[in-house]
Amino acid sequence: MRNRLLGSLLLCTAIALGACQQTPFELGADPWTPPPEISAPPTLPPSACGEVYVGEGPEWRTTYEFDAWQRVVRLEDDFESDGQVDRSTRRLYDGASQLVIEADDDGNDGWLDRAWTFQYDLHGRMVLREYDSDFDGTADAVTVRSYPKVGLWISESDLDTDGIIDLRYFFHEDALGTTSIEEDSDADGVIDVLYELHRDSSGLTVEQTADAGLDGVID
Repeated sequence: MRNRLLGSLLLCTAIALGACQQTPFELGADPWTPPPEISAPPTLPPSACGEVYVGEGPEWRTTYEFDAWQRVVRLEDDFESDGQVDRSTRRLYDGASQLVIEADDDGNDGWLDRAWTFQYDLHGRMVLREYDSDFDGTADAVTVRSYPKVGLWISESDLDTDGIIDLRYFFHEDALGTTSIEEDSDADGVIDVLYELHRDSSGLTVEQTADAGLDGVID
């Protein structure tokens, strides 16, 4: 019952907060990186309440529903392109247009199976992400982000909520559009992988490299 009620709350609140309002929110840069299995559409459709965008591949189909401010409020994934929705995702935003809840319904059966919740600082930067893997109301993994100086932010994850950091990332950004990401995969203080993202003048990533072991060889 809790799953169905919260599912209805997510959808109704998203409509109340985002869709068809008279005055759009002031939008800022999205400080959140979505989970790997959930991707943003490659292009945004014209702004219109209830606008739908469909992305397709040889064996998949994803339908994105936007509110009037081009925020994705619903995703429906058809992994086999057979016309059946295999996973439905709802996104809920706050009054500052920041994502605060994202929940998945595997099988599109009306029962929510997992959820992410997010908190932000006064600058709109994500400072806490909690992952509830079975939607029982208890966080199963927690990620904390800090921003010690301009051009640097640190992500620390406790993947089993035992109070011990299991994974750590250092993100460095320079004025040329290059982002360097240092991964400490076991949080032992030693960098295990160095990633670099190179962007063009429009902000699009044009090259991504990875150096595992920091031996100078691109993997």
